[in-house]
Amino acid sequence: EDSPSGIRAGVASGAKVIAVCTSHQREQIDDCGANWVVPDMKSVSVRVVEKENMGGEVELEFTVEL
Repeated sequence: EDSPSGIRAGVASGAKVIAVCTSHQREQIDDCGANWVVPDMKSVSVRVVEKENMGGEVELEFTVEL
């Protein structure tokens, strides 16, 4: 998420939140409660992991480089 209100909404929902400094300065989003703050999405990678014995269900595994 890249906006203070979006970050706060994600945190309030109980989600893990990655804040991205694309539309706001880091100082504007640092105190919004995100689990991670990154300069851009180049710092984040995702991998699809198939869950064993779950009928084709998958999970997403995120890696955040700080």
